[in-house]
Amino acid sequence: MNSAPLELLRRGEFLCPACGARQAWSDTCRRCRCNLDLFHRTAAARLETWQRCLRRLTAGDAAAALVAAEQGYALAPTHEAARLLAMCRLVNRDFSGALALHPRANSSPEPEGDAPATAPRYTY
Repeated sequence: MNSAPLELLRRGEFLCPACGARQAWSDTCRRCRCNLDLFHRTAAARLETWQRCLRRLTAGDAAAALVAAEQGYALAPTHEAARLLAMCRLVNRDFSGALALHPRANSSPEPEGDAPATAPRYTY
């Protein structure tokens, strides 16, 4: 895996997927001491698929962009990922598929804060 996306991720803050603590990018949660290696790898993979999708859209390869958007949404089904996937489905003329994502794509951003979440929240 390319290390460039991981370096981009290391610059920001995120919320621990186990306890919800806001913290700087690190290998261990400051609050619950959770090992965050898998989280880091997943976040890096998500960023790589996002970038690949945008590069494919720019190059005019709508089918490859759709594949990358679907992979990104599978890794983290955030409202941003739903919007990108819906747009890729529209570009590929899958109107019903894009419409099916409307509720998720139009939802407000994931909640922030130190409270534990029922699902991981991503802040990059």
